[in-house]
Amino acid sequence: MNLRLDSLWRADAVVHRLPYFLIGAGLLGLKHSLDWAVATQFFQRTWQPFNYFVLPSQTVGVLMLPELDRVFYGTLLALELPFVVVGVLLTVQRLRAARLPVALVLFF
Repeated sequence: MNLRLDSLWRADAVVHRLPYFLIGAGLLGLKHSLDWAVATQFFQRTWQPFNYFVLPSQTVGVLMLPELDRVFYGTLLALELPFVVVGVLLTVQRLRAARLPVALVLFF
């Protein structure tokens, strides 16, 4: 598995199945660990995997959240952006390697 960071930006780069899976699983673990650390250490909240899908029950919309909750979720969103960028770049490379239309990256 020889994937270098500078190859993420190359237009002709490809990534095969196993490296794509391993990198994705590693980034998922890193992202969850980072979110857990931010939630528990900085915001004194519990954090479980299902928290990615469930907002507090009294929430009608994100803008209706109390200010501390908006700061918390905004922090998590800011931490997510690099992971999304790397995920999109890797997915484009994987689609190229599989000879599938790169437009399928929209499903990422």
